[in-house]
Amino acid sequence: MKGLLIKDIAYLKQNKSLYFFLIIFGLGFSLFYDNSNFILGYCSVFSGILALGTINYDDYNHGLSFLFTLPPTRKDYVKEKYLLAYGISVVLIIFATILSIATDYRLLHNFHFISLDWLLGILATLFFSFMLIAFLIPIQIKFGSQKSQLAMIIVFGGMALVFILLYLLTQVTGIDIESLFNQIISLSPYLIMTMFILIVALINYVSYRISITMMEKKEF
Repeated sequence: MKGLLIKDIAYLKQNKSLYFFLIIFGLGFSLFYDNSNFILGYCSVFSGILALGTINYDDYNHGLSFLFTLPPTRKDYVKEKYLLAYGISVVLIIFATILSIATDYRLLHNFHFISLDWLLGILATLFFSFMLIAFLIPIQIKFGSQKSQLAMIIVFGGMALVFILLYLLTQVTGIDIESLFNQIISLSPYLIMTMFILIVALINYVSYRISITMMEKKEF
């Protein structure tokens, strides 16, 4: 699996100019609108895109057919993609956090904004990135580079439709979403974060198992 990581890191280095431009774009947007949270959300999504780029590269010109003639198994391949995506997420969120601190300090001229809630927000952003990875990798493995974009539009469009329908349902039934949300917020932040971590861990484990199953059944 070490060889797979070296291969993907080498691929990422080849495109470092493009990634550098995209990060600078996100930073410029964040500074222009004085919104330190933008760069955090931007990097949380960007990490998943980088991981998908390595899968596309492997799939290009039937590269996977050759790759699986080498010692790494299909399970090793899937495991490496998840570990790579998590590693990219951690690095980018740390980078985004530093930029966010610099942006807020430029506006406030102090570090009073750093608090427990602020740190929990950073962790929530990281785990949102992990959640996104759990959805993106199986879709990419299942549909490949050509059909995965359409599949992602259908999946995330379907999720958005579900949220809209749930919102309309609460309006019809008279459920007070704001009151329910406030009750959840009133719980211990440690309890909320623990629940969130467990949910994300469960979703990623299920995603990982699904990805392995699809990869083992895939023909090249």
